[in-house]
Amino acid sequence: STDPYIHLNYWVLLIPAVLSGVADMLTFICIFEFLCSQAPFGMKGMLIGLFWFLRAILIDVGSVLSIMIHNLHPEGPSKLSCTSWFMLILGVILVSGFVLYALLAHWYVKRVRDDELNLRTAIEEHFEQQLISEAKHKQNVPNTIFR
Repeated sequence: STDPYIHLNYWVLLIPAVLSGVADMLTFICIFEFLCSQAPFGMKGMLIGLFWFLRAILIDVGSVLSIMIHNLHPEGPSKLSCTSWFMLILGVILVSGFVLYALLAHWYVKRVRDDELNLRTAIEEHFEQQLISEAKHKQNVPNTIFR
């Protein structure tokens, strides 16, 4: 009698899942750091929400396409598994996304920034002056707590 179950060591599944999770976390940290540093103050929440929305839509589109291609193949179900089709479609989406990213990054580097409305620099200079004045005030006031 043959055993219908495939016996796999759990490390075969655990190691790629952990590496994928670590890669996702590192990628998300960089994405959110870039969004928060470059987005206008009032749009940060909207842009993060748009990121999660588009990510979910792309996962759904990839899943639907992989199921359609797997099941609607002219000769019946295809020889590739549903996971293989999903990875193939995901690869096409990633390559097209990379090309789009390269074009947008090229445009973003060459864009002209508006220095007249540089609110962030003005706020940083204000707080720097406030910290300097507080430090001068602390130097001039004698410390009476420890007497």
